Amino acid sequence: MLSPINIRELFSKMSAHTTACSSSQFLCSTRASFESWFRVELVPVLISMGIPYRDISPDFTFPDGGKADLCIQSDGKAILFELKPFVSGQDSKKKIEYPRQIARLLNHLSNKTNILQVITFTTFNGYTENKMKKFREDFFSDARWEVVGPFPLVEGYPLNLILTSAVRSD
Repeated sequence: MLSPINIRELFSKMSAHTTACSSSQFLCSTRASFESWFRVELVPVLISMGIPYRDISPDFTFPDGGKADLCIQSDGKAILFELKPFVSGQDSKKKIEYPRQIARLLNHLSNKTNILQVITFTTFNGYTENKMKKFREDFFSDARWEVVGPFPLVEGYPLNLILTSAVRSD
């Protein structure tokens, strides 16, 4: 039976996985957006957490036409992921769109009985600690969010990650 993912464990496992990848130095030190890399590399991390491969998919469409970046579907329930990379100086449009996407996730969590959990996976490159904390406060002020980070994804590199989770409460 599908149960909510512990995002502290997810952060720890994603950090260890990324550290072990031969591309980690480039990924974590280059000021560029790598959303697709994270979408792919989340899969082995989720499998290591006990999620069957067959339950993981990049194909989940909301009734309003939007798409989740990744989903886990099992037993008629779903866990949805929204991934968003922020790179300083390249993000003006994302800063406007992301709060809307976050609100949509919470709305679907409240209104769709099959959605068990929503998780955001937000990376920051080139931002100060204070700026990242301000984004965290602005984006995830709703009390339903459990927030982990911002913390460096790999120690010694400037790429930081914030993971958040909201779980259906019925």
